[in-house]
Amino acid sequence: TEGWIYVNGDALGVFELPCTIPVLTEGVNRVTIFAGIKNDGISAIRVIYPFYTSYEVNVDFTRGTIDTIQPNCTYFTPPYCNIDKEEFEDAGIKFVADAASGGNVTKTNIAGEVFEDNYSGKIEMNAADLYIKSYYTTNFLFPGNGTAAYLELDYKNNFAFTIGMEITEPSNVVNTDNTIINPSYDANGNLIWKKIYISLTDLVNLHPNATNYRIYVKTSNLDGANGQFVLMDNFKVVYGL
Repeated sequence: TEGWIYVNGDALGVFELPCTIPVLTEGVNRVTIFAGIKNDGISAIRVIYPFYTSYEVNVDFTRGTIDTIQPNCTYFTPPYCNIDKEEFEDAGIKFVADAASGGNVTKTNIAGEVFEDNYSGKIEMNAADLYIKSYYTTNFLFPGNGTAAYLELDYKNNFAFTIGMEITEPSNVVNTDNTIINPSYDANGNLIWKKIYISLTDLVNLHPNATNYRIYVKTSNLDGANGQFVLMDNFKVVYGL
């Protein structure tokens, strides 16, 4: 959502895209743009995403003119960037329900519920559904020591849900909630698809002796309401080594 802009190595600032940036230099200069995100979806915490390459281009600046740059950033390659993902297009899905859960993540191809391609993931709850918790089936051993780990997610939801991790230690297993994602209404009260980058780094660092991490999604329908849903797509766990 943001570009961290540098000219010849000097920082010009952080700008929400698209933007027009004043540059007080002329001639050929090197422009570097880093891709910025809202960490955990929080506008006050904006960071450079550690898994995207920067974009660099030489621009011949002329006084009084506007140049247009269309930057393109991609993921670093392994082992600097490792991605485990669920896009809900295969026959099965990488989610399994907790023993106490009243349901699981399923697939949907209903018009209006699919973000892109043919399917998205869905959690649906009605009055009789009180609790759903689903584990992402991949077991992770994150490196820790401050090495970045993130969950990327496109989502559309009319009630809150939680992302957390089950952490296995030599003598203990703990389930820790990490991020609560509120309903995805826009300023006009319309439900829209949003994207979030959830940092798992701090939670991993709190458990340096862990031998396994499992990510989970959970929801509670405490009001006993009908028609509660969470839609998900491009569920990606991204981490370095």
